[in-house]
Amino acid sequence: MEWHWDEPQETAFEQLKEAVSVSPILRYYNLREKVTIQFDASQHGLGAVLLQGEQPVAYASRALTPTEENYAQIEKELLAIVFACEKFDAYIYGRDSVLVQTDLKPLESIFRKELCVAPKRLQRMLLKLQKYVLDVTYLKGETMLIADNLS
Repeated sequence: MEWHWDEPQETAFEQLKEAVSVSPILRYYNLREKVTIQFDASQHGLGAVLLQGEQPVAYASRALTPTEENYAQIEKELLAIVFACEKFDAYIYGRDSVLVQTDLKPLESIFRKELCVAPKRLQRMLLKLQKYVLDVTYLKGETMLIADNLS
């Protein structure tokens, strides 16, 4: 079966982009409300969403480089946190706490351990996150649909 991208597909794609970027789908950022970041890493990409009140404020995604595609899954997931925090820096820098939801349980323990016991690649990524106050918690993957679809 041959893959086609014609006018009907382009129109549907543009309509979908418009639908997920307007109210009530996308809400305005409120400085007084708590912030949650959900993220996911797949074989070929990273996806993240900034939420307030379980509603999206901003989306972000990017493809992995050929080198990053060879990372272990835990490294890809931590890379997704770094990517999300850098992308949403204007929203989360200086906040007392940012809830970060992951579908990879071992990431919780990495954030509880001392930096020096983590592998070197993870240490470098964790150092980039030092300026944020992150509360990393596990959440089942099937409940994080937005970030999963973005990755």
